Amino acid sequence: GINAEYGGYQCTQIIEIADPHTWSDNYFCWEDSYTNPEIRWSSAGPIAGMRCTQIHEVADPHTWGDNYLCVPTWSPYHFQWSSAGPIQGKSCIQWLETADPNTWADNYLCAKAGSGPMY
Repeated sequence: GINAEYGGYQCTQIIEIADPHTWSDNYFCWEDSYTNPEIRWSSAGPIAGMRCTQIHEVADPHTWGDNYLCVPTWSPYHFQWSSAGPIQGKSCIQWLETADPNTWADNYLCAKAGSGPMY
């Protein structure tokens, strides 16, 4: 669900409480003017009844293996995760926590370009 609102955006918090590298201030956001995509975060495995994408940096020792970004099954978003750079042919958003030294600089959340509703 929505954890925060920032100047025209609604957001869900992205957090791994076992990771000491300031992940508590990271959010995945969308503009208020768009329909809420009902994106949810889980740091304890996939959420039942949702389509989930594992968010995992293998070089990070802080229990990232059970973290997922989830959307409803009807969502037009079909995310793919890469911990080794953007995925060729996809539209990607870099996920970066600069305070985390565990190779997050090459992590991307990707989807088919133009996926999702247009308003």
